[in-house]
Amino acid sequence: MNNYQQHHQQQQNEEFRNINNDDDLLGELNDLLNDLNPSNSYIKYAKDWILRYSNKSNLIINTIVQRVPVIEPPEKRLFLLFLISEILHSCAIEKTLDHHHHHHQEHYITLLYQNLPSILSNTYYLLDNQQKDKIKNICNLWEERKIFNPNEIKSLKSNLKDVPPLGIASPGAIVTHLKLASNVTLPLNPTDINYYHLHQFDRSANNYSLYDSLRQFQENINAPNGPVPPNTQQQPQSQQ
Repeated sequence: MNNYQQHHQQQQNEEFRNINNDDDLLGELNDLLNDLNPSNSYIKYAKDWILRYSNKSNLIINTIVQRVPVIEPPEKRLFLLFLISEILHSCAIEKTLDHHHHHHQEHYITLLYQNLPSILSNTYYLLDNQQKDKIKNICNLWEERKIFNPNEIKSLKSNLKDVPPLGIASPGAIVTHLKLASNVTLPLNPTDINYYHLHQFDRSANNYSLYDSLRQFQENINAPNGPVPPNTQQQPQSQQ
């Protein structure tokens, strides 16, 4: 490691406080994820923070993957991919410059590749066409920078689908879509549902997340005595 690299590492170490336990680390990581935004300053800080604690890479990446399906609004998941792209680029550069001490960088690249299918599949289907193009461009950039080989990129792109991953789709989404649709052809194909517009409708009209509305729908249809008819559901009492 040359003098510049040593100085850079010293500056980076001084920028972040020492974290002595996993709870503190997860607290700071959750703060980072809550503040997701596309600004250069945020991306740089978050990237440096994640790389600073590369000895906890498994914990960090696993936590990120678990958070992705509930990150709202969905465009924040795109910002997360911007951050991941910067992490991958930085790791690839460090790996090239420092042939003898690149274990952590290489591990991050491997770990992210293993988890990107989940991140991509839980992000892509909820975005508009312009945002989807940005994800495709990110994947192309990874191939251009030789972070992943063509076969790996092809495998990652197979997760860019207009429908949710298994376990995410719900009868509630289909029912809501049917209420909105002007022309519906049965049987309904999952690809007929525009999840981006569905999600936008739910956020704007009902003022709570699609996840919450689907959860309420599931609770209703799974009620002990069967689904509750709409006209018998308990209504909040009006104030006199």
